[in-house]
Amino acid sequence: MSAHQINSPSELDALLASTTYVIVDFYADWCPPCKMIAPMFQSLASSHSVDGKLAFAKVNVDSQQQLAMRYGITAMPTFLMLKNGEPVSNVRGANAPSIQAMVRTAEGELVKLGKQQDKMGKKKEEEQAEGTGEEKKKDSETVSGGYTMSKGTRSDWKMSLTR
Repeated sequence: MSAHQINSPSELDALLASTTYVIVDFYADWCPPCKMIAPMFQSLASSHSVDGKLAFAKVNVDSQQQLAMRYGITAMPTFLMLKNGEPVSNVRGANAPSIQAMVRTAEGELVKLGKQQDKMGKKKEEEQAEGTGEEKKKDSETVSGGYTMSKGTRSDWKMSLTR
């Protein structure tokens, strides 16, 4: 998938609403460093985009001045990473290693998020397989303990609490 060419603020808003991470290239047609880094950005977009999770977008600051102002873009190119619509990091200039690191960061976070969701899903499945949460509550309401009597004998006890 290639980078989305953003032609209006509403297009970017729609992409941000439907995608966890969006990396935006704010560029200008007259900017030599923007032209130099564009093929690398397109390559990253083609090889790393994941529907609903990681997207790449391009915003021409001359035709979309409102978006440039919204994000405080003062240098081109500027690469902005947004998570759930909020800016989390940026790279100013045509710094390929930093842009690649930004992509790796987003992918790493998505892997962590996926693992957390897997754990939550498995836990939910286990609870359903074991029965309702009420049965688990009953187990957790049992208290046991013990103490040593004066003659060295141990007294063990168990108490169930009910509501």
